[in-house]
Amino acid sequence: MINIKILPGADCNSDHNLLMSKIKIKLKSTSKAVKNLKLNLKLLKTNIAIKEQYTVEVKNRFTGLEEIQEVEQRWEKLKDALTQSATETVPTMNTTGKRKSMTEEILELMDKRRLAKPNKVHHKEINKEIKRNLCTSKRKMAE
Repeated sequence: MINIKILPGADCNSDHNLLMSKIKIKLKSTSKAVKNLKLNLKLLKTNIAIKEQYTVEVKNRFTGLEEIQEVEQRWEKLKDALTQSATETVPTMNTTGKRKSMTEEILELMDKRRLAKPNKVHHKEINKEIKRNLCTSKRKMAE
């Protein structure tokens, strides 16, 4: 509940009053999002065997493409051919979920920051140190 007001003046021979309120609701989504697999496309440039296998798959799927006259159907067939052949031949990337710039030292500082929440001054100091360490680790990753 954000704001609640009582509106007097309802003339209905009762001791009741009108009530007006603003409510903020956070709803969770019920449908699960489809997880997109990230393909390791760098292997198409470096690994010759995967590259040849991918080109053969794409050529095989392009066989009936010339017969289709409508642009939308042709586009759908082309898109399906490229994505299906890529998912069959190119391996997926290993994602860890953590950012590579996050070090163990930064994670420990985050735990300390969580514990120092009641002490505002100490909390701010730890937060500044975390930001500094993140910037330096991101710079190192960029090099």
